[in-house]
Amino acid sequence: MKKYFTLHADAIFYGLIVLAGFLIFHFNLFRVGFPMSHDAVHHLIRTAHYFRLLQEGQFLPFWDGYMNQGFGSPLFNYVPPLLYILASLFKFVNFSTFLSLKITIIIFNIVFFWGSLKWLRLYFKTRTAFLATIILFFSPYRIAQIFVRGAFPEFAALSLTPLFLYFLIQSLKAKKLSKHFFLAAIMLSLILLAHTLFAIQLCLVLGLLTAVFFFQKRLTFIAIILGVLLLSLSLAAFMYLPILFEVSYVKLFLADAFNPQEHFSAFWQLFDPGWGLGFSMPGTTQDGMSFQLGVFHWLFGALTLFLLLYQKVKNVKFSRYSQLLLFVFILLLLTIFLQLQSPVTTLLYQKITIFHRQQFPWRLLNLSILCSTFIGAFAIDYFKPSWIKMSVLFCLIFGFSLYYLRPGVFLHFTDQELLAFDSDTTFSHEYTPIGRDTTAEKEYQAAEKVYLAEGSAIVGKTTSNSSKTIFEVISQGNFAKIRLNQLYFPGIRVFSNGEPLSYKVLTKEDLLPTEKRDVTGIIEIDLPAVDQTQQIEVIYFPTFWRSFGAGISLATYLLIGAYFFFTWTKRLRTNKKEYSTL
Repeated sequence: MKKYFTLHADAIFYGLIVLAGFLIFHFNLFRVGFPMSHDAVHHLIRTAHYFRLLQEGQFLPFWDGYMNQGFGSPLFNYVPPLLYILASLFKFVNFSTFLSLKITIIIFNIVFFWGSLKWLRLYFKTRTAFLATIILFFSPYRIAQIFVRGAFPEFAALSLTPLFLYFLIQSLKAKKLSKHFFLAAIMLSLILLAHTLFAIQLCLVLGLLTAVFFFQKRLTFIAIILGVLLLSLSLAAFMYLPILFEVSYVKLFLADAFNPQEHFSAFWQLFDPGWGLGFSMPGTTQDGMSFQLGVFHWLFGALTLFLLLYQKVKNVKFSRYSQLLLFVFILLLLTIFLQLQSPVTTLLYQKITIFHRQQFPWRLLNLSILCSTFIGAFAIDYFKPSWIKMSVLFCLIFGFSLYYLRPGVFLHFTDQELLAFDSDTTFSHEYTPIGRDTTAEKEYQAAEKVYLAEGSAIVGKTTSNSSKTIFEVISQGNFAKIRLNQLYFPGIRVFSNGEPLSYKVLTKEDLLPTEKRDVTGIIEIDLPAVDQTQQIEVIYFPTFWRSFGAGISLATYLLIGAYFFFTWTKRLRTNKKEYSTL
C-alpha cells in the first residue's frame, strides 16, 4: 500500500485538489433552490419553455406561442440555444429545470477544467499547467458570470474556449487536414451556439492571429484557421442565417439599451478585490459588481514580466515560446486598453458596430483572464514550486474564492411556475415581431385565442400549442372575419379544411370601434361564405433561412462524420494488416 501511494502521489494530490476545488466552487449549487443572480430567472424560464417546445415537436425550436402574453415570440430563432439544448437533455429524464441547469453548469466547468489543463499542458509541465488551471478556474470574473450576473450562455462559451484552443493548436502543429482540425471547428461552432458576443471576440483574435501569420508568410496556418472558421459557421448555420437575414422581422431594443461609453472600467477596478452582487452602473462610483482581473493573475503576470526584464538584462533567452508570449502579452494589453475610457476607445465604441454591440467593454475580461493566466504560467514554470508551496497557494486561492462565493438569495420555483411566466424573458421586450406597435402598452393575456371580428359565424372549440392553433368555424354560408391573438412571423401558414387560405396582418388602421386594445401585428382571416363547417389550422413553419441553414448544418455534420468514419475504418484495416504479418 505504501509503495502504491508513493508511485501515485502526484495523481492522488491532484485528485484531492480537484475534488476540494469543485466542492468549494459548486457548494451553492448543491443547496435547495437556485442562486439568485441578474439573469438567472430569464434562463430558467427559457430552459423550461425550450423543453416544452421540444416536447411539442419543434426539433429546432424557433417560435414560442406561449411567450409575449400568449401572442407569441420568435425568441429562439435568434438566441443562441446551446445552454437550453444541453439542459433539456436532463429534463428528458424527468429532472427539474433547477437541477438540469445546475448539472449543465457543472458539466461546462468540467469541460473548462479539462480543456484548460490540456491547453496549458502543450506549453508547460504538468505541475505548472495544473496550478495555472486552478487559478483560471477560480477567476473572479468566472464566478461573477454564474453567481452575480447569471450570464450562463457567456459562461458556457468561455468554458469551451480552452478546449477549442487545444484542438486548434494541435491542428496548426499537424499542418494538414487532421481530426484536430474538425474537432476545432466543432468546438468553435459550439461557442457560436453558446454566446454570439463572446464568439465575435474570439473571431477577432483569430483574425489578429491570421494577420500575424500573413506577415510571417505561414500560408498553411492561415488556411487552417480560415477553414476552421468557415466549417464552424457551416455547423452553426441553422442559427446564424436567420440572424443575418431575418433580423429585419423583429425589433431590437437591447442593442441600444446600454451605452458602452457609460460602462468603461476604471484602471483601479481591475485591481480592486472588492465584491458585490449589484449591477454595472453608468460611471464607476456606483458599480455594484467587481471588474477585477484577479489577485493571482496580477501576481504571476507581474512575476513573468519581471523575469523577462531580468533575463533581458542578463542576455539570456527566457523561453522558447518568446514570440507566442509576446503575442499574448500584446493581446492582454489590448483587451485591457479596450475596457478603459480614452478618446480612442470612445470613438471605437461609437463608430464600429461590433464594438458597440458588446454593450459592456468589461466583457473583454473573458479574453483578459485567458491571456493573463497563460502569461503567469511562465513564472510558475520558472520557479518550479514544491508540493508545500503549491498547497499554500491552493489554500490562498480557495480562501479568496470563498469570499466571492458567499451565498445570496435563493430562488424557489416549480417547473409549472416557470412555464406560467408568459413574458418574453427580456426586460426590453427583445425580438418583438416588427408588425407589433411597440409604442402601445403591453397587452395582457387575451381572454380568447380566436374571436369573431365581423360577420356572422360560430367559433368552435380551439386547441393550440407553441406553433399551431386549430379551431372550427360554423359560418352557415355567411361572411366572417376571424382574428387570432397571435403575432405574424414569416413561415406562418393558414389552412381551411387542408387547403391554403390567405390572411392579413393588422395595423393600427384596422382597429375596430369595439376593440380597446392594440391589435397591430395579429392575424386576420377572411373566411369564404360556404355552408359547411371549416377546420382552420394556423401553423408556424420554420422560415426559409432557418430550414436552409439547418440543411447546411446537417450536411456539414454528415461530412465530418464521414471523415471520422473513413479514418476509423482505414486505421482498422492498417491494424489488421500489421497483425496478419506478425
